[in-house]
Amino acid sequence: MPLFIIVGVAAAICVCVAIYIVKKKRVSGTNRNIFDIVIFGLSLFALILSFTSLMRVSRYVSDYGGSAIRIYGEMGAFLPLLELAVLFILCAISGISLIARSK
Repeated sequence: MPLFIIVGVAAAICVCVAIYIVKKKRVSGTNRNIFDIVIFGLSLFALILSFTSLMRVSRYVSDYGGSAIRIYGEMGAFLPLLELAVLFILCAISGISLIARSK
């Protein structure tokens, strides 16, 4: 629980920094790198939260003999995996952008 609070506060700070940079319209040079770091941090945070949520659901299914279809419904059974895939792609693209801009 304390880790969740610490990560939540860090994510809130990242969001505030991103909003400040965009509002001041200073997204060039060094500030562009800060903006890229914030976007990468937020996407990584979302990926970690989604992964931990999926792991908790899978542990519940394993322990109590349920199924993912009972939890998410028939149409939503593969949505957490799709969410993880999209967040992984977003995290990879923002990480590559961050590395490319730093050179």
